[in-house]
Amino acid sequence: MPGDDDFEIVSSSLTKAQRDALERIRDFMHRWGGTGVIKALNTAVFDVLGMIAVYPVADERRFTDTEGNVLPDVLLLPKDATVLDLARAIHSEIAEKAVTGVDAITGKRLGVNSKLWHRAVVRVYVSK
Repeated sequence: MPGDDDFEIVSSSLTKAQRDALERIRDFMHRWGGTGVIKALNTAVFDVLGMIAVYPVADERRFTDTEGNVLPDVLLLPKDATVLDLARAIHSEIAEKAVTGVDAITGKRLGVNSKLWHRAVVRVYVSK
């Protein structure tokens, strides 16, 4: 899996050279904690660009979208993003009608100008 620091060899039909090559890769991954790709991406996105990951949901009690999928989306937003910025990232019409948000973890109501945080799970409420 992406980000893992090890893997399983599932084929028994590998040559000795192929097995040796995979073992060298495994040694590298153990020494460095993986291939380094995930760490490089996380450093670029979160540390250098200063983004946060925010999970929009339609049902804040079940953490689902309108079709019942659990946490199907994550949006990368600037670290100073607000609930209104999240609404804009979802759809311009939602932003136009946004009136409040809810922190799905705590149940706390959030104003449209409330600042979001990394790994926030938020429902945006709109006026009808």
